[in-house]
Amino acid sequence: MQRAALLLACALACGAGAADATVIFDRPAADPFTAGTFFSDVSRPREAATAFQLEQAAEIQGVAWRGGYFDPTTPPASVAFVIHFFDDASGAPADVPFYSAELLADVTPLPGPVVQFSYRATLPGALSLPGGVPLWISIAESDPATSAVFTWRKSSETGTSYSRADASSAWQAFPGTAGLELDGLVAATPEPTPAVLLGFGMLGLGARARLRRRSEGASSA
Repeated sequence: MQRAALLLACALACGAGAADATVIFDRPAADPFTAGTFFSDVSRPREAATAFQLEQAAEIQGVAWRGGYFDPTTPPASVAFVIHFFDDASGAPADVPFYSAELLADVTPLPGPVVQFSYRATLPGALSLPGGVPLWISIAESDPATSAVFTWRKSSETGTSYSRADASSAWQAFPGTAGLELDGLVAATPEPTPAVLLGFGMLGLGARARLRRRSEGASSA
């Protein structure tokens, strides 16, 4: 019986499906004429943070967003940013981030009457985040090669985001939520495999054998 249980546990572990990279969270940036932007640039200085919540736990590998510059300019093909993740503190970002990364984001110009760009960055390592829990992320441009102030495109003017000058300053509430995409891995739901079904069958046979022995012992008594 113990051996059957061990076999079943092994089968369950080996039968887990492989996870595929996918979009974990997507809140698209709005049309420039329907929503504004947040100043979020280390040189201003200003750091904007917006809330998000994953449906289930995931390993975040990449972040994507849209934005532009207060004085219209064309950035280089890659631009330096600082990304922070914060716990929620009574509906606002915590003072200290639980994760920080300085990284380069790939820049893609977007067609349209308003000069704006798409940014995509890969985290230095996968970041494990829980599901069903409100969290906050800040994205601030930190590249000395760009003199114009970066603005992070909103997804909506509804909701509340926060902004502060630096880590020693208090968060201030501002209307709107920022556009954001998080890419990564979610554990796939394992499908029953022949090994798993065999394990259940072995457990069932073991239970039936025990019941037969008990029944025979009661009859002989």
